[in-house]
Amino acid sequence: MKYTIIVVLTILLFCNGSCENKGTDVSSAPVDEVQNGGLTSKETILEALQEEHPDLEENDVCIVEVEEFDNLFIMGYFAYDLGCTVNRMFFNGVELPGDHTEANQIMAANNFKDNSEKLVENYHIYVINSFKTVIWETNEDFGNKFSKPQTRIENDKVISELWIQRPSGMIKERSYYLSKLTFDADGNFVSLEKSNQFSVAY
Repeated sequence: MKYTIIVVLTILLFCNGSCENKGTDVSSAPVDEVQNGGLTSKETILEALQEEHPDLEENDVCIVEVEEFDNLFIMGYFAYDLGCTVNRMFFNGVELPGDHTEANQIMAANNFKDNSEKLVENYHIYVINSFKTVIWETNEDFGNKFSKPQTRIENDKVISELWIQRPSGMIKERSYYLSKLTFDADGNFVSLEKSNQFSVAY
């Protein structure tokens, strides 16, 4: 009888210990947390750049908040003869590749499925060509070459085309090219092409 009681108590103690261990395992299991980075303002981006380049001054860079997209900043290094060009992008506090290969994150966060044409057009104008001049109306330089900015869906692709004027720099001429941006139907960057480049001296 005593032996039976001892066995039963041993089993109960073992079971209780096992249950406690299982509870501990569950409560201590790692929880994935998605945390935004800290690059969420012009000031924090400039500070991060100055950590990389201690001699960098505020007027050496152009940092723009792209208001057409939530939490998106672009930056470029300033050159006196060319102005700024887009070098780096920061979205939701973290840096994205400057080659636009992760632009689908921006598109998805802005409801690409319902606004694909407008989003691609805005990305073309305010991100890729933020520091350049978009030509909205023809002028005497174009002759019959000009076409107004347009965005369309073609063969399951979203395509934006617009004429761009390059910064003049130190050369006395006006330079233009036709810029073509393409995304696929899921909001992934496909290509950025330049064509029909020409210059006019003045």
